[in-house]
Amino acid sequence: MGFLEEAGLSGHLDFFEAVCKRSLCFEARAGSPRTLARKGASRLVGNPDLPQAIDWPVRAAYPNGKVLAGKLARRGPELADAFQVPMPLDFVCQLDLEEVAKTKVLGDLLPDHGRLLIFWDSNCGPYIDSAQSCRVIWDRSPINALKTRAAPDPAPELQSYPAKPISFLPVWSIPDRLLLRELSEDEDLSAMLDDEDYEEVWGEIIDRGASVLASGREVLAHRLLGWPIPEQWDPRFTAVAAARGVASLFEREPTEAERSDCVREMHEWTMLLQIGLSELGEEYSEGTVYFVMRQADLKECNFDRVHAIYQQT
Repeated sequence: MGFLEEAGLSGHLDFFEAVCKRSLCFEARAGSPRTLARKGASRLVGNPDLPQAIDWPVRAAYPNGKVLAGKLARRGPELADAFQVPMPLDFVCQLDLEEVAKTKVLGDLLPDHGRLLIFWDSNCGPYIDSAQSCRVIWDRSPINALKTRAAPDPAPELQSYPAKPISFLPVWSIPDRLLLRELSEDEDLSAMLDDEDYEEVWGEIIDRGASVLASGREVLAHRLLGWPIPEQWDPRFTAVAAARGVASLFEREPTEAERSDCVREMHEWTMLLQIGLSELGEEYSEGTVYFVMRQADLKECNFDRVHAIYQQT
């Protein structure tokens, strides 16, 4: 909490300690080729390790794909057509849950065995926030059943990038400024959150944790659980709006009443994972994809309703 004291917030440390959540960030993993090639090991992109019994996830044509295709026609026929046909999802990362559990940071928030495999539609996903644009698989197969699987044809964009082995580092995560304002009941802190003179301070508090920790240690701009580090606004709100069907790209925005309902419900959701796309490959110069889900689903280890939300500045 030293960086909060440096920012003149030493009188509010109890509040920040109460709202902070434990999280894991990622570091590039060093090791022998044999260690790095271990089946089921945690890594970003490349090819996943899956048993033959599990098919590579393919998302169906989007229900409003024809409308989206018309709106995005100016970006080229390939992108426009992609909304209207089934497409294989991109493999984003593979997380060894036994390795996660060994950090003893997240407690029982995640299963302690098997692997989480995260897939996302990198082609259409930046234009549509939905549960359909991603898939999260909790694979509990024995290691000897795993096979390194190449993507089906046509291969998704991310599959052209080499695998990036990762390890985990425990960190504290803090809510963004707008959410802090909502959570705070302290008038002095609320005034500081609204004070434009502190805007740079709040930005630094959030931003410095994304890729450089308070200790100065550099990490990858990804997080497992904890608070999202939004590029625009809380991605949980967008997920709720998408799940309720009150927000549609190019079509409509939530009404004030719907917005209030979404704000209330978003506190029942949690971030599972955020991925900084610029660190996956050269195709993405910016943007973050957030995988968010209902807390009740996480408690039951039900990953079937995860929503993928894309943001960029």
